[in-house]
Amino acid sequence: TAGNTTIYFGSLEGTLTGNSEVVLDFEATGHSGTCGDNLTWSLNTAGTLTITGTGAMWDYEWCQDGDTVYSSAPWAGLEITDIALDEGITRIGNCAFLDCRTIFAPLSLPSTLQEIGDAAFSGCYGLYGELYLPESINAIGACAFQGCEGLTGALNLPSGISYIGSAVFNGCSGLTGTISIPKNVQYIGDWAFRDCIG
Repeated sequence: TAGNTTIYFGSLEGTLTGNSEVVLDFEATGHSGTCGDNLTWSLNTAGTLTITGTGAMWDYEWCQDGDTVYSSAPWAGLEITDIALDEGITRIGNCAFLDCRTIFAPLSLPSTLQEIGDAAFSGCYGLYGELYLPESINAIGACAFQGCEGLTGALNLPSGISYIGSAVFNGCSGLTGTISIPKNVQYIGDWAFRDCIG
């Protein structure tokens, strides 16, 4: 119709002129989705990424653009300051939190966890505090905690662990004490404990 029409949508106001197209742009207040067959994720406005449900997390890809390394996970690039992993999770996927440099918090792993995928927390320099690995864990993939220099305390490997991938704790310079290798371990990759100088 001829003339201008003022439209209102909540607190938004705009003017429709002639045959103009109206585009409403909403600012997201949070993000969410699925990250496993029975797992969901949500990121609140405070920056806490929460993963809930049961079972294994999907694997994600290692991506690189020049010198920048990042994950193909749906939360990659978001401002994550903390991670909350609920009981019921059995596996953390490959590259799940690769190079999440905005995280600055302790890491708490659920007692139901059985596997940690390749490069799951690689480059998460802001993780700090003692690393407690639940007794339920039987495998830790390559580079899982590589470069997590803020992790401190003694490294106690679960008694039932059988697989320790390459460079798992490479560069974890804050870890201290003596490492005892459980009798069930069948494989330890190259550089698994390289530069654990504490």
